[in-house]
Amino acid sequence: MNLKDLRHLTQEKVIELQLDDDVIADFNRDDDISIREMLGELFLIQKEFRFQINNPEVLDSYGNVDNFLWLAISVKINKVCIQAIACPLSPIQWNAFDAAIDETIVKEVAKKLNLTTVNFEQAANWLKEEFILVEGNSSYILHVDSKAKIWTIVGKENLLQIELTKDQTLWVKSLKTLTRGKRFRLNRLQANPAFVHSSLSEKIKDPLISQKLEELNKSNSTYLKLWNTYGIKVKQRAEELARKAGFVDYVKFEKDNSVDGLNWHFYFKEKDLEKVKILKGVLNEQKGQSLEINTKQPSWLTNDIEDISLENDERNPSIHATFVKNTNQFIALNLTSEARLKPASTGVIYFQSVVKKYKIKGESGLGSR
Repeated sequence: MNLKDLRHLTQEKVIELQLDDDVIADFNRDDDISIREMLGELFLIQKEFRFQINNPEVLDSYGNVDNFLWLAISVKINKVCIQAIACPLSPIQWNAFDAAIDETIVKEVAKKLNLTTVNFEQAANWLKEEFILVEGNSSYILHVDSKAKIWTIVGKENLLQIELTKDQTLWVKSLKTLTRGKRFRLNRLQANPAFVHSSLSEKIKDPLISQKLEELNKSNSTYLKLWNTYGIKVKQRAEELARKAGFVDYVKFEKDNSVDGLNWHFYFKEKDLEKVKILKGVLNEQKGQSLEINTKQPSWLTNDIEDISLENDERNPSIHATFVKNTNQFIALNLTSEARLKPASTGVIYFQSVVKKYKIKGESGLGSR
């Protein structure tokens, strides 16, 4: 698989990178990218091309950029919009990573391919295509923090559970469909996995495999430290933007039927025009930031960031929206993920809850934003 196959794992936040006009024509949205720091400057790397990032401050909250996978989602003039997957690279390389599969797994692969039967070689090739990330000349597997002797590998659309047996053999235990929207605390292991028939399991015994797994788990424990560092920066930035942007109360709304009803006009009182200008100013500063619509202000905006009450917020689901334009009377918004919900007759508009996303993803596992 390639990076573009992992869009379902990205964080929701869109980051807009500013590049030089004279080189952006060489950029291809569909090719893999990476971000590297060189001599104190950040560069977007794609194949043999190197693009200097002119607004590196938008990546400050991410800390070490090497702890993330990056995907390009759009290109416009001298700007590239990207999303991130938090996925620290393990310092351990595991070249001889051989796992046994039996007829049960072969049958599961056949179901995935909508075929009556497949042979072992076909199943093994499909597993490699589904679960091995290829970047240049290197290959990786993305795995969830392992517990005991069972750990999970994340693929394009499926999860693979691998078990360490008593006889020191790695055995594919199950193949399951990946639930969309599920978040994981991922790690990236450089490895060149091979899937062998269960009848050959005796040949892939590794007396050092327990030691390898123990070392891998120890190295992965640094993830929490990395996540905590990243999370602190995210919270600080979220608090700064939330306080700066504030909120705008609206008193009524109507659809803009001239654009197929995608845009909605939210009217505010004349005295709140300055609030609208402040909100728009912060949106211009933080490109790609979404807004939320709700009946009342969220706890993370009215209280100290450390004392937020997410439980109360969950009882009042928000509608996500993107800013289109504003006049002296209304704000035009494009409703996005919760467009099936109808806004209340009156309510409040504010920055999307970055803090809320940090809390939820930090506790349940991070993938995607």
